[in-house]
Amino acid sequence: MQINQNTLSIWLKQLLVATLYLSLGLIFQLKFSSNGIVSIIWPGSGLALALLLVGGRRYLWGIFIGSLLLNALLDDSLWAVGGITLANVLEPLLGVWLLTRHDRSILFLRTLPVLRTLPD
Repeated sequence: MQINQNTLSIWLKQLLVATLYLSLGLIFQLKFSSNGIVSIIWPGSGLALALLLVGGRRYLWGIFIGSLLLNALLDDSLWAVGGITLANVLEPLLGVWLLTRHDRSILFLRTLPVLRTLPD
């Protein structure tokens, strides 16, 4: 069985995304969370949104795996792990849909309608 270069590249990118998401989550949960459950800052959402905006939906599996591993390490309830993982995957999908729903690509923040109404 031979694995071609493209398949290996795809899997390595997914693994990198999952590792980044897991690392950011662990750092912010352990360092910036007062109770170990809720963090005021969650950079994993920003990472996931940026990945989906730039790379498309192909990075959903990496986000899902990273979130699943993170929540499995931090929580003990299967329902909590599943619910939080689902929310962590649906959140950037909703963000991408809201930003690109009018079939316009977001190249600069100045292209957002809200920012065009603000004075310079």
